[in-house]
Amino acid sequence: MAEATGTYGFIGMGNMGQAMALNLQKHFAKQQLPSLLVWNRSADKCKPVVEAGGKQTNSVTELVKQSDVVFVSLANDQVVLQVYEEILQATKSKSSDLMIIETSTLYPDTVKDLARRCQEAAESGKKCEFLSMQVFGATAAAQAAQLILAPAGSQQVLEKIRPHLVPVIGRAILELGEDPSTAAKTKLVGNFFIVSVIEALAEGMTLGEKSGVPREKLKEFIDLMFPFGSYNGYSGKIAEDSFEKDVGFAVDLGLKDVGHMRRLAQEYQCPLPLADLAFQHLLSAKANGRSDQDWSSLVTSLRAAAGMPPTGANDKKPN
Repeated sequence: MAEATGTYGFIGMGNMGQAMALNLQKHFAKQQLPSLLVWNRSADKCKPVVEAGGKQTNSVTELVKQSDVVFVSLANDQVVLQVYEEILQATKSKSSDLMIIETSTLYPDTVKDLARRCQEAAESGKKCEFLSMQVFGATAAAQAAQLILAPAGSQQVLEKIRPHLVPVIGRAILELGEDPSTAAKTKLVGNFFIVSVIEALAEGMTLGEKSGVPREKLKEFIDLMFPFGSYNGYSGKIAEDSFEKDVGFAVDLGLKDVGHMRRLAQEYQCPLPLADLAFQHLLSAKANGRSDQDWSSLVTSLRAAAGMPPTGANDKKPN
């Protein structure tokens, strides 16, 4: 096993990034390793990690110059590309090489571009190795270190960080080879499976409720028939209209990911009708002010189309 020494940094303290960074810092503290360096555009988001012993930096440049390994977890492709301009610029005046672990959900071409830029930085004399490591699981899974980790890219980076992966931030590793875009494609396909479950639950539970089946009985059936994973979690959110608390994945982020799925499907001439449906229902949810709610709130679009209240028990009698 490769040595796991060196200083680690983490860029991006969104729900997922903050949870992973906090688990890493707790692990580093137990192992008496150097404190995790953290940066986020909204500095207050770094507070939980700092309280656990992490060190907040004032800029991306400062973090990169002090780190040997940097994790990145950001909201979308545009933000990632902007931050990498700062990362790669900082490597030019950095005294040591850099390893980057990219965990953001990105379009595969964006990941290819990032890997190319890192390679170009290496060719200019500064070694910069790149690993795309996609993570599967909602915020609660990240907090509990129960993520599924799907890395692809530099095997040297993977071996370097392996001692800090399971059980520190995840429960399993799905190794995907040396092409970093494979991880990005796998993430989009995996998220397609999840949003398809939400779409199926939303349609079925709307039909059941409209035809007079009580929500609690629909939920009880699902728990008995499909007592696992996304079926269990998202049916509960839909049954309880629990879209604003414990937001695992927001509508805006869902639109970004489903948009990437549809783009990938078009690129490879692969029909993806469930993604098309989910996208329209997410778009309707956003248009009705639910951008920051959990993406299971797409059910409100179906309820409205069925002539039902978007939330709350349906008080209409079945025909």
